[in-house]
Amino acid sequence: MPPKTVETMQINRVASVDGAGRPAQRWYRKPHVLLGSVTVIGLAAVFVVVFLYLAPTAGQPDMSGGYQCESSYKVDSVAKYAQKGIAIDDDTFQGCPNKLPRVWPNADEPVRSIRLFKAWDPSWPIEKRDRAWTDLAKFARNSSAKVMVGTQISCSEEADDADWDNVLDLLKILGPEYVMGVAVGNELELLQFKDKASVPDACVENVWKGGYLQRKFEQRVQSLDDLGDGFEKVPVTSVFGAAIMSGNPFWNVEKAMVLTFLKTTIAKYGTRYVHSLNVYPYFDPGNALA
Repeated sequence: MPPKTVETMQINRVASVDGAGRPAQRWYRKPHVLLGSVTVIGLAAVFVVVFLYLAPTAGQPDMSGGYQCESSYKVDSVAKYAQKGIAIDDDTFQGCPNKLPRVWPNADEPVRSIRLFKAWDPSWPIEKRDRAWTDLAKFARNSSAKVMVGTQISCSEEADDADWDNVLDLLKILGPEYVMGVAVGNELELLQFKDKASVPDACVENVWKGGYLQRKFEQRVQSLDDLGDGFEKVPVTSVFGAAIMSGNPFWNVEKAMVLTFLKTTIAKYGTRYVHSLNVYPYFDPGNALA
């Protein structure tokens, strides 16, 4: 079955890598997705997370604590604020996780969704980790927010497994009710274009043709199931970029077997798998500052 529906988007046109639209056949399923804009703190980068449970439904948030800017200017409302969220940049997460904004700037609506690209980076001070995780969990509870937690897929299985260990520890602190979902890998269709010194062709072949992504994805889902207590119901995904839409209907070449991955994964997990898509509006030449 395709993912559950919140808002429906039937994909019957795709875009090439250079942005040109090309007609395409309808996908073998009609994926149903929810689009939510996400702003990166400090970087002001905007992308779209296509995710089923982007809008938390818990009770009224605690508006006290955290960070809230002061301004005489107020906007009347934030459109569909429950479907929007923020992505935590590295500096904020390790440096001041207790300063996450509880409400949207110049408005009173609460921030209800968080995207976390990683649970912790091995280069960051380990002594800051527990406090950062505690502050993040406190934010989620006080704001009735949910966190989308990412875990890496790279050329090093040892590093990937170490990263996943951190993710599991963080998930236990958050609790399943505050986890929007778990994302295994980010824009892996672009792995083939990375610097060959750090990402050789053999690595790209292993991730896709060698089945590393599929194997690790299924291992991560099994680890979630093993946690129990509701984690077996947490949605799972792999985040892709708009480049995958240059295929018919999705990119499926030897170094980016995206359609094969989606078919296999949806067949196995059904509606538990949800689609996630990074879209960066500043790449659109039609957007310009006034």
